[in-house]
Amino acid sequence: MKHILLHEEFINEKNKSESSEYLTGHILKNTVYHVSINKIKKLKNVPTWFALEENHSDGWYANILEDRGAAYQYEARIKGN
Repeated sequence: MKHILLHEEFINEKNKSESSEYLTGHILKNTVYHVSINKIKKLKNVPTWFALEENHSDGWYANILEDRGAAYQYEARIKGN
């Protein structure tokens, strides 16, 4: 659970700053990116990692494509709380 606490501290630090590239209050304001070895047909209740910057996702995509021969890259906008 230490990782969750560290993540919450990071989010809280961003909220303290006057300007955040990624957050407005507790709301993400930009697109997030995800790369998978499997095609995602529907969202499930499994942990999913997202990148806040497209170039990070591009790097993960290239690595998976090289290692596995197939990769899927997604972008999304998070809505709600």
